[in-house]
Amino acid sequence: MGLYKAALLLCGSILEGVLLDVLGRNVGLAASFLRKGRWPDDASLHHLLEAATKVQLIAGDGSVRTLLGPTAAKMGEIVTDHRDLVHPAAEVRTQIRVDGHTMQAMVALVNLVFRDLQDASKSGLMTAYEQGKTP
Repeated sequence: MGLYKAALLLCGSILEGVLLDVLGRNVGLAASFLRKGRWPDDASLHHLLEAATKVQLIAGDGSVRTLLGPTAAKMGEIVTDHRDLVHPAAEVRTQIRVDGHTMQAMVALVNLVFRDLQDASKSGLMTAYEQGKTP
């Protein structure tokens, strides 16, 4: 129906909710990624993606990995800029286009995050995060 901004906002809200739930399972570790502010009140989508892609965890096989992979990290950097375009003047000021392609990129990010979190759960990384097993 052409409601691309609405789709971007909904996808971003879904990501925030999921990441708040996952990262909230170890508040101390999650809060360590906020340079200032309180967890979870001041955690933006950018902060949540940063924490999930940078927290180093010891997996069950002894390898060191993150909850989200590098593809989600890079896409997250790009897509979170687009989510800030809810204000009409921001779209004009930044010259970033919000269209079907932009919306598809956000949906792809949601899918990547869900895939990576499902893999983290299956591999024991989620449990390692909850228990604070960092190198």
